[in-house]
Amino acid sequence: MTTRTLSPLIGKAGRYLIGTASFPVTIVDARELFGRTDVQIEPVGGSGAAWVERSAVTLDKETKETT
Repeated sequence: MTTRTLSPLIGKAGRYLIGTASFPVTIVDARELFGRTDVQIEPVGGSGAAWVERSAVTLDKETKETT
């Protein structure tokens, strides 16, 4: 992936799924590492940040399209 491909992810809202729990997050950065796309997320209404696999984050737009 290129910067042009990844940059539209930055600033998007979504939900991070970990186990059976999920919580709202905002994507603050994105990168490709060893062929895998990672995003850096921050919780909405919380603090901190973490790099996670892109596949673990469902963007709000994706959620609305599937329901």
